[in-house]
Amino acid sequence: MNRLFWNLIWPSLASAKMEHLEALDGNDLYEPTVLDVLVVRAMINKAFGLAPELVDAVIDAAEYWPHSTVIGDYRQLQGGMKAAVGSSSRGSKNLFLARSQPLGFARHPAGADPQAWAEEEPKPIQLQKEHPREKLQDLAKCPLTLVEHPCRKIVFTIHSRDQGWGGNVQDHGTYKSSFTWFDAGLERFEAGDGVSASAPALDASELRSIWPEVRTNEQGEQYIHADLLSDPEHLVQFNLLAAARVMKHRVEWSYLDDIDPQSTEAAESLERVGRGTNSVDGKFVRSLKLGDVVTLWARARFAGWQNRVQRVQMDVYWVV
Repeated sequence: MNRLFWNLIWPSLASAKMEHLEALDGNDLYEPTVLDVLVVRAMINKAFGLAPELVDAVIDAAEYWPHSTVIGDYRQLQGGMKAAVGSSSRGSKNLFLARSQPLGFARHPAGADPQAWAEEEPKPIQLQKEHPREKLQDLAKCPLTLVEHPCRKIVFTIHSRDQGWGGNVQDHGTYKSSFTWFDAGLERFEAGDGVSASAPALDASELRSIWPEVRTNEQGEQYIHADLLSDPEHLVQFNLLAAARVMKHRVEWSYLDDIDPQSTEAAESLERVGRGTNSVDGKFVRSLKLGDVVTLWARARFAGWQNRVQRVQMDVYWVV
């Protein structure tokens, strides 16, 4: 929350608020809880008598949103990393890393183990029927009715590298010709046959993958993963080609992003920084619904290529 907002909207709280902010580490920002947002909304309304839609506009303009965080930290593993491996005989070339809390939920669903929730790879089962929004609203336990598309931004923080060699020598130190990358996926809860409609909580076993897509073939239900190239609409970040050390990438997708990724300037910029179209067009964020779950996958293609992941973090922000 910035200093100007607090001085203008609630002067009596500005001093105490800034003391709290200044006590934080210089690299930290104050991250409000759902309760914080509700209290501030009530205070703005009481102080100024603004219409609800104007209060919403103030909250949005200040980016005063609650959020959830999921972290995958692999530094304690042998070698200090987890890896997607391009050669399928040596490991998975499509590595599930983490999933967010359901969008709009301040806590994990009741009874869910946070670590298992975040790390358990979903089984490839097709979605038959979505939960109605009314049930998800009840399970979110938010005192206010959430909007249909509440997501405001997603921040991916990725510490990773490739195998450190290979590819076109002239492209080393760039993102061109990189065959290791990260994708964002999407899951929704199943409400069809076999799932109790009266269940008091949602479980990770009820999640169904929307992307990667699940299809049925002679071997049963299987994920459809891109064979060679990344899907630009789900691409989060490529690894720097032939990097000698772990690199940190922070990628933000915002509901306000509205640039045509096919424009020459945008396409060149995305290629230069190794990112997908959702870094500029915001479609993924704007499409997310209450209860949606964002997933993160590591990819590697071709023998010898490895996507070595040290740590990942997803922060998902939504409006109350």
